[in-house]
Amino acid sequence: MQLKYGKTHIFWSFAESILVPAEFMNAGQNAQMLDLVFGDAKQGIIRSDFLYKHNLHNVYRVPASVIDVFSVHLPLGLQSHLFTAMVNRDLPAGNHLYANLYSNSLTTMLIKDGKLQVIQNFDYTDPADCVFHLLHVCKGFDVLPDDVILHLNGMIDEQSGLYDAIYKYFLHIGFDALPEGHAYYEPIKVHPPHFFSHLFALASCV
Repeated sequence: MQLKYGKTHIFWSFAESILVPAEFMNAGQNAQMLDLVFGDAKQGIIRSDFLYKHNLHNVYRVPASVIDVFSVHLPLGLQSHLFTAMVNRDLPAGNHLYANLYSNSLTTMLIKDGKLQVIQNFDYTDPADCVFHLLHVCKGFDVLPDDVILHLNGMIDEQSGLYDAIYKYFLHIGFDALPEGHAYYEPIKVHPPHFFSHLFALASCV
């Protein structure tokens, strides 16, 4: 069955992304800032999204060939970065660490005392690497692992070695649920909700 949709939103998830306070935003220096942080080996089109809730700009780079393909096949698609959508959600009070896990990478977002601290993507090869990145984010912003709620989303199972490794260091762990107020296809419902919770949460951010 072919479905028709009223709107298409494209979320770029390329890791080369930095948050820039509005008072320091200078479009002419965006490329240099990205090169300084990530190097200049990868080239692409520089984009930026304004995060009005935080008075920040998310500056990121997208390969030109990728933009060309989507411009041809989805010319009316609304475009923004994944980090932009994550940051623009309603942030809870207290200390929260969000971890979206993929097969060999994770995206983390740390909230301290209800305020955004950092959002970043990391590559990892084994559970120890993953735990190191989670602990390093907490240490970098003076948040104790015992005093943060860790929200797990994506490719992780409670019976896995990855979960066991994380559980040794974090006392408050939860799997996010699918957002309420949406209709979901039955094939999605047969899987644990946190497999897709971070993806459907994007719908509430646009």
